[in-house]
Amino acid sequence: SAGTLWGLAQSSEFKRPLVDAGAVPPLVELLRKNGEAQSYAVATLCMLAEVGEGRKFIFTSNGVEPLMEIAKAAAGNWLRGQAVELLAQLGIKDPLAKSDGSFAPTLSPHTPRAGAVSARLASGDGSEGNGSGEQKESVSKLVANQPPPDPSEAFLMASQTALYEIVGSKPLQLRTHFEMTSDKAGELSFGKPVHVLEQRMTDDGKTRMAVMEEADTTILGWLTGASADGTKNLKPICYPILQVISAKPLVSRLQCDLSSEKAGDLVPDSYIYVMGW
Repeated sequence: SAGTLWGLAQSSEFKRPLVDAGAVPPLVELLRKNGEAQSYAVATLCMLAEVGEGRKFIFTSNGVEPLMEIAKAAAGNWLRGQAVELLAQLGIKDPLAKSDGSFAPTLSPHTPRAGAVSARLASGDGSEGNGSGEQKESVSKLVANQPPPDPSEAFLMASQTALYEIVGSKPLQLRTHFEMTSDKAGELSFGKPVHVLEQRMTDDGKTRMAVMEEADTTILGWLTGASADGTKNLKPICYPILQVISAKPLVSRLQCDLSSEKAGDLVPDSYIYVMGW
């Protein structure tokens, strides 16, 4: 029962096993019910969302919509508070929060988003970088076992792009700097979720990435995210949800080209997955 799962989820040793055993989808189904089962489901999902895979399964099980409905209940309601907390872990703001009309994603230590940040974050000086892939000290200041120049901006970018995990049969070697000859900083094993803070290409075509551990602000190191032949060592596992805040519907098209065929309209206040930008 949901009550039993809630009891187990309170122990850190059971959270990942519960997620791996498939506990999230049936709990999401209970979000659409009323009564005690719904309350246990929200509270349990709050705890399981502390696991990266748990958050991913909430998204893929279409759990955001019922959570938004619960969060729209009257302020002061305990269940609403639990739903708002869970939405924050998913990087989604309180639907009843006052706003000036701009989208400001809720940032929390559990925000399940990641991706490449701008050269401004990487350099820490507001520059745009030259995009050449050349190794220059003025371009990157991301070093293993150190925080990025602007941790708050790192979390902001992480909230708006995809979360990645390590794929492949062998651990990926981490190094302290962009150069393949720099000191070793450790290894990352299969399934490890990371934020990608910077991507740069080597002279022989490898894509080097500076990565940060999920829910942390310390650089783990640099790894090879893609080999010269295009083989990828990282894959996206969770995409961000953003809200349409325009006064009028937004036109969606089949392709990036603005002259491509119209696919439909996105109405104001709707929520969408962002697959990349």
